[in-house]
Amino acid sequence: MPSIRQNERSEVIEVISEINQIVGRINIRIKRAGGENTLQARGGTLFPDIILFADTARTRILHGWEAKMPDVSITDAELIANAMTKAETLGVDSFVLWNFTAARLYTKNTNSRFKVV
Repeated sequence: MPSIRQNERSEVIEVISEINQIVGRINIRIKRAGGENTLQARGGTLFPDIILFADTARTRILHGWEAKMPDVSITDAELIANAMTKAETLGVDSFVLWNFTAARLYTKNTNSRFKVV
């Protein structure tokens, strides 16, 4: 049998599947999760890892997550800047950085700047 290793994308797919199973059973604001949607932003194309939606048609975006493997710190400046750009482009007021071992929630403060909660 070939050696199969998990990677960032395979783990994110598992999380999206789990979220969709959970939100399918309970009534909360999140109605669907998706990922790897193409997002046009200044300077190029971005691919948010996980997006949480307020509707099953995936038209009302609530929140975004950026996921990296554990060898990338959630305090990595490039990761944070990239996630902020994605959040701004998506028009959301919060996002999560997650490296499969730790997570950080960022929300906009009163000055419309993202800060760790």
